[in-house]
Amino acid sequence: MPVVGPWFDLANRGSCGAGTATACDHETVNKVLLVGDGVLQGIGALSIVVALFTSERAPDTRSVRLEPPKPTVHVTPTSVGRGSPGLALVGTW
Repeated sequence: MPVVGPWFDLANRGSCGAGTATACDHETVNKVLLVGDGVLQGIGALSIVVALFTSERAPDTRSVRLEPPKPTVHVTPTSVGRGSPGLALVGTW
């Protein structure tokens, strides 16, 4: 169980040491790791909740009116075949 799982495990851990079935060799490390895991999962869950309420809204949209290009005409020399000079009109309109 996310977030609460490590805390439930920590609370339900049995005793260790003399007279029990579990040795205490690694139990302290396990408990420290459980606490760290619970803290990190809590921070992660908290950051998700904070992000839901503080996320930036979409940027404002603006209408941009583009001016149409002004008509231009250029006359340029060209070749329409071998030894056949000509003129070409190039422009925007």
